Amino acid sequence: MMLNHPSKLDVERMYELFQSAQVRKSDIDRKVVPKRGFYDYNLTYEAFAARLAEKETSLVLRRGNEIIAYAITFPVSQIQAIQKSQHDVVLEEISGADPKAIYWDQLFIKDGLPIYYAGRLFESLTHILRAESVPALIAAIPQEPWQNTSSTKFALTHGFKQESKVNEEEMTLGLFTKPFWNIGADAQESYKLKLTSN
Repeated sequence: MMLNHPSKLDVERMYELFQSAQVRKSDIDRKVVPKRGFYDYNLTYEAFAARLAEKETSLVLRRGNEIIAYAITFPVSQIQAIQKSQHDVVLEEISGADPKAIYWDQLFIKDGLPIYYAGRLFESLTHILRAESVPALIAAIPQEPWQNTSSTKFALTHGFKQESKVNEEEMTLGLFTKPFWNIGADAQESYKLKLTSN
């Protein structure tokens, strides 16, 4: 297996994987409810690609030539440019956060693979972010009417804390943050997410 930053050639395949992992309202009315996926996350290809303009913190995990997992992240400072491709309520809500904080937009793991792969991506991402003195990692996870239980458990297990909620049309997303403790002159004791609604 190989872990690296996504290339321009990866964007189209990553978008196909993103589309395949969509959870729709009709899916949550079934007896077997999906435990992970992207709940009604309707991004155009252009909006998806805009999230990968800053590739230094996004990661792709491959088995041979096949992408089996990926993490898309970007600095809060990039939100204004990303919003030009397609408006996003969550990005609007976190746009007041520290511009050096990183927003974890997506985590994809191929169906049937264990959560271990999410841990591998997270550890690698954490290593990159600590080296850049990033103050915090921010994530939005669906909570209602469908809860992404895998992502919620993963976030809480890995030191994220739910700061608030964002309501978008017919769903509620929890905003989670994970502070990074940096030693030195600009060390912080805590990180409090600054929202535009504050």
